[in-house]
Amino acid sequence: MKPTPDFPVGLVWAGIVPVRQSYEWEPSGLVPGLADEAILGVEAPLWSETVRAASDIDQLIFPRAAAQAEIAWSQPAGTPERSWESFAERVGRLAPLWKAAGWGWHAAPEIPWSTS
Repeated sequence: MKPTPDFPVGLVWAGIVPVRQSYEWEPSGLVPGLADEAILGVEAPLWSETVRAASDIDQLIFPRAAAQAEIAWSQPAGTPERSWESFAERVGRLAPLWKAAGWGWHAAPEIPWSTS
């Protein structure tokens, strides 16, 4: 899904999904009565109908893939181990690494992106 209404690629049928909304998603609350240990993992599908190049893929998955990884590998939202403020700062520091790797990404305005 598009991270902003004017984003050049992506779809909107399930809504606009900014990075923060992706990060704050909590899978354990989706099915009432389902024990946390019954959740075996998470997935982050890429709807590719509007993708025309590898750079489009990068724009749609980064930094949301980092958000999904943290959801899968950390404590639930709102715990000291998982906060938006901490994530935004840490993922913002990945910009030089992603640039050196030749990856494109959506430079979401809510993240303080590092330039060095």
